[in-house]
This record gives sequence, C-alpha cells and structure tokens, in this order.
Amino acid sequence: MRVGSLATLESLFSAYSRSVDSLPPMSSTFSFAKFGGAKRTIGALGLSALLAISLTGCGATGSDAPTRNIKKVTDGAEGDSGAAKVRDLLIVAQPDGSGALVGTFLNDATADQLVSITANGIPLASSLPLPLIVNKPVIFSGDSANATGSFPGLNQPAGNRVQVVVTFATAAPLTLNVMVRDKTDYFASVGDAVASATPSPSASK
Repeated sequence: MRVGSLATLESLFSAYSRSVDSLPPMSSTFSFAKFGGAKRTIGALGLSALLAISLTGCGATGSDAPTRNIKKVTDGAEGDSGAAKVRDLLIVAQPDGSGALVGTFLNDATADQLVSITANGIPLASSLPLPLIVNKPVIFSGDSANATGSFPGLNQPAGNRVQVVVTFATAAPLTLNVMVRDKTDYFASVGDAVASATPSPSASK
C-alpha cells in the first residue's frame, strides 16, 4: 500500500470516528456501557469496511494488479513477424536425443512460406519449405497435425530452453526462446509419427 493511501485511510477513519461520537444520547432504558459497546461495534465495522475498500484499491493498480499477473496457460513460445505468426511452440525431448517440434505456424493476411526452422543451429528434419496459406495453419504434432519434424542430435533435457530461429520466404525471421518438455502426459505420443516415418537401419539394407 502506498503512503498516500495510508494517510487517506487514517483521515477517513478519523472522520468516521467523529461522526460516531456525535450520535445523540440514547434513551435512559439503555445503559451507558451498552451504548459504549454499540459505538465500539459500529466503529469496528466501519474500520473493517474502510480497510476492505482501501486494500482493494491498492491491489487494483500498479505492478501487482491482477490483470498484470495473468500467466500463460502453456509453456509454448509465441511470436509475430508481420502477417506470419507462431503459436505454442515447444520441443519434446525424445529417447534418441532428438527433439520433436510442437507448434502452429500461420498467417492472416498474405500467403507466405515456411522456409526453415533451427534449434540451437540444428535444422529441422522435415519436408520444408511448406506453404503458409491464409487462414490454413501448419500444425506440428497433436490431434490436428498436418506436419511433423524433429531436431536430430539436439540432446537437450526437459526444462532447458533452446534458441529456435524460424525463417519465412517473405516475413522477417523470428528468434524464439523455446522450452524443452518431457515425453510424458499430454506429450507422451509426440514424436511417434516422426519415428515411425524414419526407416530403421535393418529395414534400409
């Protein structure tokens, strides 16, 4: 609470106390002790109300305001480069040390092209470039996925962050700080499609 707010509270309570003290005398059927107790009760209720109002006011603005403390629901990184947009971008660590890409790439104005994606300098193993048609997102991993890709040899454990650079045919490149997640829970199946599409050494002979 700011000093100014505290001074305002003290001033309000002082004025409230004077107004309670100025109440007319009670009937003789009421004892002074009872009247004094009533005044104390009224004063306590008034103080509680003033404190509630003052504390509510202090929390409504400034760096501690509730609207300033809203946090993102996911760990996914986001960024815009003109009409090209990246949403909920993250990497899921795989048992072989690679990292499967999760995220949505789209544009809402002029058709573009997703040219390349790197993580810590490692290119994404995927069918790039991919067209970014207006209002038709490119989605890596998940139930609505229409693309797959991974970063071979990334070797980053869950909890680390890596630098991901996204380049487009028209829009300026985007550099994002992206979280690496475990291949568990919601992300348990992420990367399976990439692995199944990669031929095993024995199958290639």
